[in-house]
Amino acid sequence: MTKLIRSPNKQGVAQAGTALLWSYPYDSTTMTAWRIDGEDADIRHFFVTLTLTGDKRDEVAADVSVTENGNSVVLAKRDSKVVNGGDSFFLRGKDLPRALEVKREDSTCDSVYTFTYADPHDAKDLNRFFQFNSSVEGYGRWARPPFTGKDQNHREPYCRKKPLSKRKAGDSNPTVYGTEIACEFPGW
Repeated sequence: MTKLIRSPNKQGVAQAGTALLWSYPYDSTTMTAWRIDGEDADIRHFFVTLTLTGDKRDEVAADVSVTENGNSVVLAKRDSKVVNGGDSFFLRGKDLPRALEVKREDSTCDSVYTFTYADPHDAKDLNRFFQFNSSVEGYGRWARPPFTGKDQNHREPYCRKKPLSKRKAGDSNPTVYGTEIACEFPGW
């Protein structure tokens, strides 16, 4: 049976007896580190950002980052390239333990993107595999406030969208030129 365990510290000693430190954004380098038993890597809080531009929002730049020692560290990056509906691309990096596949599901300006971390067909990745899309929510205590009711669990989206805009000189209204999709997910 798989279970969550505290990781050894830098000297390889279990962290028993130390205070638990866990907050948002999770930083496994400065907070209590966790891993799944039998795994050799700590769980990390990954951030993936898509920048969508072009008239059809089909020009896609992407990066994956984590927080380390309080700083955002980019693990993999992709420059802006056209991605048609049904097409996908992979983000890979030497410090990103598994590849992240990003798939554009359709050709609309408000396309849903599906994210697949690790290989669901590889036996060694069965515990690492994680998939979500830009329109779904997760449920659990990790979800940030506002909490509702006595049970502090609620649903929260994995991704947030915001328009990218700029003002031209003398123009009182900004011009929207793209969309940013910022997502979060756990992985190791």
